[in-house]
Formats: sequence, structure tokens, C-alpha cells
Amino acid sequence: MLRNWKGLVFIVTSLDGFVARPDGDVSWLLDQDHGIEHPVEHAPGDAGDFARVFRGTDAVVISRPAFEKLNDLPEWPYPGKDVIVMTTRESFSDDRVTVARSLDEVVSLIGERGYRGVFIDSAGKIRQFLERGLVDELTVTTVPLILGDGIPLFGGVNCDVPLRLLDSGTTREGYVHARYEVLPPVPHSHAHDATRSYTPNVKRPHID
Repeated sequence: MLRNWKGLVFIVTSLDGFVARPDGDVSWLLDQDHGIEHPVEHAPGDAGDFARVFRGTDAVVISRPAFEKLNDLPEWPYPGKDVIVMTTRESFSDDRVTVARSLDEVVSLIGERGYRGVFIDSAGKIRQFLERGLVDELTVTTVPLILGDGIPLFGGVNCDVPLRLLDSGTTREGYVHARYEVLPPVPHSHAHDATRSYTPNVKRPHID
């Protein structure tokens, strides 16, 4: 199956891999001024450029709980982008978005609408796209903070996902940016066998 669109992820995690506290709270992302100096800085280039990633997207895929958190923000974070909310809750509706009940439905919508870049938001949806080989570029920004508990970014992924590092860097705030090309997933049953590889029945877009 030919896929003419790229799946893009740009997400922030704690050092121990959490994207939110157990209750979904992300206020810690906005409260990082602890008076700590981080003397090492290596310009992250494209790895830290969220605007570059966002410019290359036509649509955003997000979970219902993550979407509902957006209502607490002072401004709509996705101006000019189509938003697809993945949810199985039949009662959910919102005039600002398209509702999809499954990943297959999302993929069909992307093809029908001719999107070329799709930004995947929220940890659960990122995991689903990774497992299906539908993420092409992944940027993870690590905040210098250990939460100890919370919602994990990659917890529960049911396959190995090889990555190729494209760019990395650090900032004065102590953030570490890493941008990866995401390679085809490998089922856990095959991951130990280097002579076997698993490639989804998809032609993947090229990542520079």
C-alpha cells in the first residue's frame, strides 16, 4: 500500500519518560525555572524547531482527553490545521474537529483529504501510530526533571521500533532535543533475530 503522507511527532517528556502526571497534569512543563544553571549548550538545529515540524503538517490527530485539556488554554494551539479526535465515546462531538472512532478510520480520512503531513499528539495515539509503522519522524525533548510517576510516552508499545538519529542538541534551560527517523517496527517475536526483519505493507516517505 502506497502512503503519500508523513506521520510527525514532536513531544516533551520528563527525564524518566513521562508526558504528564498520573492525573494528566502538565503544569510542570511551564514551571521549569528552578534557578538552575545549565552551562552546556549545543544548538539543536532542526531537532529543537517545533515550528518547522508544525509548518509541514496539514492535520493533527489527538485523543479525546488530550483535546479536552486544550479547552483550558488561553489560545487554540492548532490554528489553520484540521484536527481529528480519536475516541470511542459515542457521545463526543465538537464543531471544531472531525471525530474518528478508530485508527483505520483516521488513515482513511488522511487519504481521502490528501494530507501530506500529519502531526500526532498525545501518548496513546503516538503508540498506536508507532505500532502500525505510521510515524516517520519523532522528536523528543527531554526536560531536566524526574517525575517518578505519570503517563508514559512509550509504555505498552507492543513491538521494537528502531530509530536513526538525525539531529540533537541542548539548550541553556537544560532541555535535550533529539530528532529521529522512525524505521519499520519489528514484532517482539522477531526482534532477537537479526537475520529477519518486518516491514509493514507500506511504502514509507523519505525523511531528510
